[in-house]
Amino acid sequence: MPDKIRSSNHPIKYVYRHTLYDTYFFGMLLILSGMQKVTVTLDDRQIRELQARQHIDGLDNRSEAIRHIIDQYAELLSEHAELEEDYLELYDRYQSRQDRIEQLEEQLAKRSNIESDIQEVSETVENLPAKINRTESYQEKRARKLDKASLGKRLKWKLTGVPVDQDDQ
Repeated sequence: MPDKIRSSNHPIKYVYRHTLYDTYFFGMLLILSGMQKVTVTLDDRQIRELQARQHIDGLDNRSEAIRHIIDQYAELLSEHAELEEDYLELYDRYQSRQDRIEQLEEQLAKRSNIESDIQEVSETVENLPAKINRTESYQEKRARKLDKASLGKRLKWKLTGVPVDQDDQ
């Protein structure tokens, strides 16, 4: 059996000194059992936490508690990796939506500029003199005058022609 030597760093830490035979013997036992022996140095607070964890999880000894903590840590690492993948996927979706928002804002700005230009053109058209707005072709003016004229005027215009260039009064 290995000798127990008191460590100088902490009063409750012990270090085991093995002979070459002991190391071989214990190594074979560990290989057969699938576990390896590890020495852990903990301070008082960590010991209390470990004991509390042992009690809460209903474990028989500190070794089981440490194995349980390591297993939980491995599960948390796995879960963290999955969450990180989800985060990266969500971040990519967020970035693509931000890009789409920028595109839509650019389109909206262009549309606003076009609507502004249309508004300016419509105001310009509205402000044209009334005479230009009411410009009719020769046939339209002639037909309008004939529709409004009496029978006598129509007969007269049949001989002399319709005075299209004169304004109606």
